[in-house]
Amino acid sequence: MSDRFDFELRTAFQTLRRMELEWAEDFEEVLGDEAETYRSPLPSGRRRYRVALPATLAAAAVVVALVLRPTQEERFEAVLAEAVEQLGSGWVAPSDFLMSYPGREFYSRIPSIGPLPAMGVGDGTTNPGNSDEENR
Repeated sequence: MSDRFDFELRTAFQTLRRMELEWAEDFEEVLGDEAETYRSPLPSGRRRYRVALPATLAAAAVVVALVLRPTQEERFEAVLAEAVEQLGSGWVAPSDFLMSYPGREFYSRIPSIGPLPAMGVGDGTTNPGNSDEENR
């Protein structure tokens, strides 16, 4: 921006500002007698506490309610625990029949010594004629 243009712009704004200040009324004149009849907008002393205390208590109650509200995960766990409590251990899944096989009672009574040993390298190829169960 050139210096001449800057000078002209500043001069125009200063002239406009002076004209607006001349036309504007004084603030006290606009209010007139009303400024003297109203109290100050902010309460003072004990009145301030009477106004602030209920508002503070209401805000605290809202904060406590939001903090103590259970999350969606907590609500799900509560519903799940209630369902398990109501149904108990007598619940039968629709696919439980797949777990029944001949001799189930007999095989469930056999004690388990430990986990099956892991196959080492070459165990499956030592006796290729044997099945996988025999190689274990």
